[in-house]
Amino acid sequence: SDHSFEDCGYLEEILLRDGQNMDFPASYAFSGCTAMRRVILENTVYHLTGYETLFDRKLPEAVRRIYGSALSCFTIDEEFALTEYRNCGRFVAIPEGVKTIGEEVFKDQARLEAVSIPDSVEYIGPRAFDKTPWLEQQRAVNGTDPVTVKNIIIDAAACSGDVVISPFVKRISGWAFANCIDLTGIRFSSSRTVVEIHAFRNCIRLKRIVTADGREYCLEGLPSLDQELPSMVRQIFEDCCNCFKTDGTGLLLECTGNISRLTLPEGITEIGRGALKDSNLLTSITLPDSAAAVGECAFEQCKWLETVRGTSRLTRIGRMAFSGCVHLKRIEELPMLRSLGERAFENCTSLEEIILPEGIEEILPGTFYRCHELKRVVLPSTLKRIGKEAFAFCYNLTDITLPEGIEQIGERAFAWCRNHESEREMP
Repeated sequence: SDHSFEDCGYLEEILLRDGQNMDFPASYAFSGCTAMRRVILENTVYHLTGYETLFDRKLPEAVRRIYGSALSCFTIDEEFALTEYRNCGRFVAIPEGVKTIGEEVFKDQARLEAVSIPDSVEYIGPRAFDKTPWLEQQRAVNGTDPVTVKNIIIDAAACSGDVVISPFVKRISGWAFANCIDLTGIRFSSSRTVVEIHAFRNCIRLKRIVTADGREYCLEGLPSLDQELPSMVRQIFEDCCNCFKTDGTGLLLECTGNISRLTLPEGITEIGRGALKDSNLLTSITLPDSAAAVGECAFEQCKWLETVRGTSRLTRIGRMAFSGCVHLKRIEELPMLRSLGERAFENCTSLEEIILPEGIEEILPGTFYRCHELKRVVLPSTLKRIGKEAFAFCYNLTDITLPEGIEQIGERAFAWCRNHESEREMP
C-alpha cells in the first residue's frame, strides 16, 4: 500500500519471488528508498544504475514501477535538475544522472543526517542543504574551513579573519559566506572561480580582496563603491553592504539581516528614523566616524542592545532614539553632543552612567525616565534647563551635581530618586 516502505533510505535490494502474479506496488509504496540499486525478479537481477533507468523499456514493468516509486520523492526536470524533495528521510541518495541540485531543495529538512551525491552533479544551488543535520555535521568536520562539495563551496558559516580560496574551488554558491560578520579578507587562488550573487551577503567586516593576479582591493566604506572595480570585486563589496539601505546622501533608512554585532560603514552620516527599531538580535552597535546624528526612534525597543560604540562625533540624538533598550548598559563618551531629544533614553533600565558634554543647554522631558540602574550622571556647566520627569524613577541615582548656572527644573524631574536634594525648587 502507499507509504509502506516510505523513507527506508538504506534499502538497496528488492526480491520478488513471483513477479507474474503480484499486484504492482502502489505509487508511493517505496517513496524515499533512494538507495535502491537492485530488483531481483524471478532469479534475474536488474541493476538500477541511475535516473535514466526509469526510461529503459527493456525492464519489466514491475521493476520500473518499483524504482519510480523509490524516486517519487524527487522532482527532476528535463535538464536533469533536482528541483524539489518532498519526503522527510534521514538518508537520501541522489540518483546518478542528476546534474543540478536546485536552490533550497533540502532546506529545513530537520531529519536529514546523511546524503550521497553522485559524480554527475555539476552544480549545487544556494542554501540547498541549509539548516539540515547533515550540513551541521559537515561544519563540525571542517572546523573553520568552508564546506566544499564537488569543488563548490556551499557553506562557510564558520569562517573568520582572512580566508584563502583553494585553486580547486570552481564556484562559491550564493549565501555561502552570508552573515560571516568576522570575515575580514578573501584571497583568490584561481581566476576561474565563479562567485555567485549574495555569496558574501552581510559580511560587514570584509575589507580586503586579493584577486588571483595579486591585486588588492579595499573597502573603506560606502564611498569605496564609487571607484573603478573588477566586476567580481564590486559584486562582493556590494553584497557586503547590501544590508545597509541608504538614500544616497548618507542617511541610513533601514538595516536588514538581523545582525547581532553591527558595525556601520563609513559614509553613513545619520541613522534615520526607526532604521533599526525592534531589531530583536542586535546586541552591540559601532558607529562610523562619519555618523553625526542618531534620528528619532532609531534604536527604539532594541531589547538586547547592550553597548553603543563610535559615538565621539555624534552631535545629535533624536527623540526616543534609544527608548526601551532595556539591556543597554553603556554608551561611549559623547564629547560633541549638542542636542538630546525628548525621551531619548526612557526605560533604559540597565543604563548605569551617562556623561553629558559641555555645550548641552537642556535636558528635555522624560529623557532618562525610568532608568532604574542609573547611578551616576555628569552634567555640563552649560546646562540651563531640566525638563519634566527627566530623571523620574531613577531609583539608584545618587551621584549627580547640578551646575551653578541652572535656571529651571521641571515638575517631578527627580521624582523617586535617592538624591532628594536634587529635587530642590528653583526660582
